[in-house]
Amino acid sequence: MMVWNTKTVARRTAHGVVAGRLAYLCCTAMLLLGAPAPLAAENGSVLFSNPAAREAGEALRAPPQQLRILTVDQFQPFSFFDEQGRLTGVHVDLARALCTKLQVTGDCTIQSVPFDEIESRLISGQADAALAGIVPTAVNRRSLSFSIPYARLPARFLSNPNGKPGVGVVTGSVHEALAKAMFPSMTMTGFATAEAAQVALRTGSISRLFGDGLALGYYAASPASLNCCALEPGGYHLAALKPDALQVAVAAGNAALLVSVDRALRAIQLSGELDEMMLRHLPFSLND
Repeated sequence: MMVWNTKTVARRTAHGVVAGRLAYLCCTAMLLLGAPAPLAAENGSVLFSNPAAREAGEALRAPPQQLRILTVDQFQPFSFFDEQGRLTGVHVDLARALCTKLQVTGDCTIQSVPFDEIESRLISGQADAALAGIVPTAVNRRSLSFSIPYARLPARFLSNPNGKPGVGVVTGSVHEALAKAMFPSMTMTGFATAEAAQVALRTGSISRLFGDGLALGYYAASPASLNCCALEPGGYHLAALKPDALQVAVAAGNAALLVSVDRALRAIQLSGELDEMMLRHLPFSLND
């Protein structure tokens, strides 16, 4: 029977949103916590127990005996600590769903670790998979393999209908490069920081701000925005400038697990479970 656990091996003191980044800096100070208890439903029953039978007609490989998943914290809404100090987020929910779809027969765990330890832990066999926003590169593909994407982090426009005509971007940012590539005729006003651009939008100095959709959505939903603004429909992607696909990472050569993970991800996406996870932890749509 599958046993689901969350393990925390590193916790940072601040929560906050990591905006527009798929690589995360880790703190040097770590708080080691004890072994976790099995995750339980509100009625006290243990969640995500191993299904008694496979889906009819689907020929799967033998279920894995365990699945050890790594993640990071401070990456809302995907993985972060809630006010009670519990690791939560889309990645935690997705890890549970993967363990259920893969019909793991033994322990299924998720750990929060410093980002720069993940690759070495996968390579050395200390973990099986990572849900941590690792961007595939020519270098890390030598030691890691990646699943199909399960989410993307688009660029978005945030607009203030009462602002003066004009589009703001952060000078020198990847989103400035995206805007120039996608909208070459658009006149833009550059700002030194995202905070300065947000103030300009809120006070009406500009009417639109182009940037990281995740960060802009959280800003619009925060008290700091004073309800000034709303995300415009549609997300913008240009992988050549900004890879933004979130994928599961496994050690290179672990082809059997990767095939099973891809199959499970497709099932989770088609069933609508992934949409439910996103809506559970995100107060807005990433793309709509």
